[in-house]
Amino acid sequence: MSNYDNDSEMKEVMQNFNKETEQRFYEYDKHMIKNRQKCKDQCDKEIEQIIFKMQN
Repeated sequence: MSNYDNDSEMKEVMQNFNKETEQRFYEYDKHMIKNRQKCKDQCDKEIEQIIFKMQN
């Protein structure tokens, strides 16, 4: 058992830290999903152009 478990002020600090950290990870994850989609779209577009050039 941690010394901080019975300290209400420290508990609150830890909860706030966890909440903020969770929010940062959530925002980071959203950002990465958006970036991956953007890269995938760009890659698909380039592949499409290569295929088009090969056909002509």
